[in-house]
Amino acid sequence: MCLLDESHCSAHCYADLGLIALDVFTCGDTDPNDVLRYIREEIDLGDVSILEMPRFPIPNGQPALQEPAGSHCEADQVIAL
Repeated sequence: MCLLDESHCSAHCYADLGLIALDVFTCGDTDPNDVLRYIREEIDLGDVSILEMPRFPIPNGQPALQEPAGSHCEADQVIAL
């Protein structure tokens, strides 16, 4: 796991399946695809499937954001890869 300013990147490895699952959570102007590009440059990942998931869903379907004190993220800036 790598903790970033208001973000994180974690890798779940399944060596017996030849699988690595990455979770890239970013906030603000950081593009999670930049993280993926960097990782792909460093590691031969082979086939890659990407699934984007909205975070903090609430019942009416609108995203909600629980901000820590001092945070400057807007709900539409929260991106998960």
